[in-house]
Amino acid sequence: MSLQEATAAYEAGDLYWPITLLNELEDARQGRGFDWVVSCAVMFLERADGEDRRSLLQWVQDVAAAKESRNLAGLREKSLEIWHLQRDQRHTAVSHLYAALLDFLEGNYREYRKTIFYAISALSRDPAFSQAGLSIPEEVFVKMRTGTSPMP
Repeated sequence: MSLQEATAAYEAGDLYWPITLLNELEDARQGRGFDWVVSCAVMFLERADGEDRRSLLQWVQDVAAAKESRNLAGLREKSLEIWHLQRDQRHTAVSHLYAALLDFLEGNYREYRKTIFYAISALSRDPAFSQAGLSIPEEVFVKMRTGTSPMP
């Protein structure tokens, strides 16, 4: 049901469309919302245009690896560095991924959930992402829900 709710909310222009998806993933296992947003960002950036797409993609891959290694060193600084480079939707989303991971690894789950929501929200407001609609988030969500996603 959450996918239908999210789709209806997105189509109605509701900025909170990802909440039901994030809640379902996080209720299944803490950290799955992060994995979902990372996978969405990777798929989007692999298809996106732009001169900074490669560096953004590398940062997303780096933050995913930091989750597995549980390495907190430099996460806050990297978040700020990325955000200050260019405050567009893509940089903002990637910056929020770093901040969300730090909150998650520190056990600050309330702040983590809020920040991971900010990450997918910023990404979904990128004009190129908006043109594709929910095709990427839906595809990744279904794969994660059915256990066929490459993410942990």
